[in-house]
Amino acid sequence: MEKRVFRIFSIFFLLLAIWGIAPIFTVSEASSNPPVPSVNLKESADGENAATKNETGSAAHDEHTVKNEEESLPRKNSRAFHYLKEEERQQIDLLAQLTPSLVAIYPVDGSSCGSGVLISDDGFAVTNFHVVQPCGVWMKCGLADGCVYHAVVVGLDPVGDAALIRILPEVQAGRPNLEKSGENEAVFEETGEGKWVRRGFTPAKFGDSNQVRQGDRIWVLGNPFSFEEDFTPSVSSGIVSGTHRYQYPAETFLEYADCIQVDASVNPGNSGGPLFNAAGELIGINGRCSFEKRGRINVGAGYAISINQIRYFLSHLRSGRVVDHATLGATVSSDELGRPVVDEILEDSEAALRGLEIGDRILAFGGRSIQTVNEFKNVLGIFPKGWIVPIEFVRKIGSRVENHRITVRLSGVHSTPELQAVLKHTFGNDMADPNQKPGETPLKPEGNPLPNPPIPEDFRQMMELFKDLKKIPPEIAAVYESREGWVNFYFNRLETKRVWENHSSRSAFHENSSIFRGTNLGGQRFELEMTPEKTLLKQENMDILWENQGDFTRQSLPPESRLLLPGLTIWKEFCEKGPEAFEFTYFGESPLPFTSENSDTEETRMLFDVLEGNVGGVNTRFFFTKPTEPGKPSEIRQMELDILDGGLPWEFKFTRWHQTSQGFLPGKVEIFADGKIFECFQLETGGRK
Repeated sequence: MEKRVFRIFSIFFLLLAIWGIAPIFTVSEASSNPPVPSVNLKESADGENAATKNETGSAAHDEHTVKNEEESLPRKNSRAFHYLKEEERQQIDLLAQLTPSLVAIYPVDGSSCGSGVLISDDGFAVTNFHVVQPCGVWMKCGLADGCVYHAVVVGLDPVGDAALIRILPEVQAGRPNLEKSGENEAVFEETGEGKWVRRGFTPAKFGDSNQVRQGDRIWVLGNPFSFEEDFTPSVSSGIVSGTHRYQYPAETFLEYADCIQVDASVNPGNSGGPLFNAAGELIGINGRCSFEKRGRINVGAGYAISINQIRYFLSHLRSGRVVDHATLGATVSSDELGRPVVDEILEDSEAALRGLEIGDRILAFGGRSIQTVNEFKNVLGIFPKGWIVPIEFVRKIGSRVENHRITVRLSGVHSTPELQAVLKHTFGNDMADPNQKPGETPLKPEGNPLPNPPIPEDFRQMMELFKDLKKIPPEIAAVYESREGWVNFYFNRLETKRVWENHSSRSAFHENSSIFRGTNLGGQRFELEMTPEKTLLKQENMDILWENQGDFTRQSLPPESRLLLPGLTIWKEFCEKGPEAFEFTYFGESPLPFTSENSDTEETRMLFDVLEGNVGGVNTRFFFTKPTEPGKPSEIRQMELDILDGGLPWEFKFTRWHQTSQGFLPGKVEIFADGKIFECFQLETGGRK
């Protein structure tokens, strides 16, 4: 009986299972066999009739598919359709606003092409070093207004593949097409005889490349393959494929640190052009791109120099020099946990003098958190030589862990001769081998030279034409000054003059004698008298005399004051005579040098204009504040003295500036030696005797 009941239940459950599974097989079979057009074989007596029936069926199927696709699209009166049209309109308007900032760059002979982007209304533009290198001192540029302009080179960064040029306002060819460029008529002024001059340029708006994220939408504008014959830029779009990428240099040049990787089309000719984010902000300068092995066709990996790196170098490029990138004077490797630790350090580097040691683990560098060696190399590569950065690190001493924070001036990757070799390669020989690396000795020809063949007359005329093209036009000659070791010294003169004219302390000093009174660090009264021949410091417990013999490094210094009195004398003479008397030049912008342990104030995060030179054998730098309002003079915030004795520089900090009857003077002067406070003067009166 039990077996019979069990059989009945088994049969019942088996039927239920078959009933439940059958629809699944039915659906699976239907879905695995897509509908095909039916063909009546009886009516298809031959292959032609069969094919006709098949085509008819396919057409019906295609028509059905198209109808389904049309039904899936938003209707013209739907909210989604209007949203898409509005987004498209905003996109077109945005690109119209960006177009005037794009620059097409050509050598005078038109042998190559590249791109650039305007960054100021007075014509300064950023591009790649490898775009400018074939051009030499000057080049021709086209803008979206359809006109050709002359441009002059200002500064070069061969390590970071960046360059600064300035476009001159005179139109050399073409007629302004305002409809095409989208600019206002007030931008141009007609000077007569069909000549036009720009009153200003349309620059791009800077963004913050540190805010760029993977997946962000981007726009690439440029002149790929020299397509833009009317200087209307080509536009491509894409997304950010990666951030904080590192592309290794060719030896020590053309290094892309902390760069942005994009999937947009970046082809030959796009180099030097702008990379914009979705808001139309400039976030990078297009540079390197990956190509197929058999042709220069983009394969979807382009790299852009981050705009934040460009901003660090911009003032240094405006100084008219060939700039170098920074090195710490120490190498970093990974420990057993992959953390960055110092494994080698130069004993005479500022990092070592400030207290960094082998085995210290880097926590932060230049204000950014560091967790890997790659992150350290990325951040180090974005700073110019001479930049001052904070470093945070931990040191393990037994079972104890100490946290440290120091501020270090970074040294340069290259020597002065190496950088000058780059200049000679760029400007020295117009017929130089383009494959020759910067600083590399050209190959000598083998065998005996053949006699020069006769030159045909038509070829001779062509040579004369190109010879004329290489002549510097008058408008370029007016803004170019050649000096050994410099790219264009004309712009350094401009920047030096600007910084000095913003400062007005000259009236506080008298050519013969200046006297200051007040209290020193110990609270004692003092009187300081400075003349061209000597400086005398009178205090309650002693008097210190220092005689000026010209070369400060070859005369004995008072052991009680060391560089104190020579430093104050340098300050007086500089303010009295100005930078030209000592051949001071504009260095660029920089944070303030280190003055005290663990200093982290708002002022340490500010940038200052720096003038540098040599006075009496002492390398000297003056750090000027930037005027915050029209008519307000800038202040000398700090003076740095380095006698190159292997020790740390001396720092003189000037604060509490105010207007007195004698002139514009500081109320407080702090002097630091070996990174520690040495003396402090509270000035009550001073200036002319």
